[in-house]
Amino acid sequence: MLRLIAIGSALEHGRMAVDDFDLALVGHVAMSSAGNRLPRILRGVLLRGGAVSTPELAADSGLTDPTVRHYMRLLGERGVALHRKASPETVELRGQYEALCRAPILDNGVGRPG
Repeated sequence: MLRLIAIGSALEHGRMAVDDFDLALVGHVAMSSAGNRLPRILRGVLLRGGAVSTPELAADSGLTDPTVRHYMRLLGERGVALHRKASPETVELRGQYEALCRAPILDNGVGRPG
């Protein structure tokens, strides 16, 4: 389904190939489908270069520390990030997900065609 969205976006913008704008759109759709809080946490991790602590994510997301820690643990359980129970707790994206830090992200769901 996400592949079709990317192709449809490219065609809608008069292109025969998918580009960064279309991939950002797919990323937005995927993150929007994951509920409200997990995408906020993942976006915070990505915007901070793939490694972040509880206080930083709480400040970025507007969520409480316990809520942030819950979703940080969830990223660890799902194998997306390495979760460390230190003081403060931290998460760091696993190697196969580090490229996401360089991927285009749509701001508030509104992208800019390239």
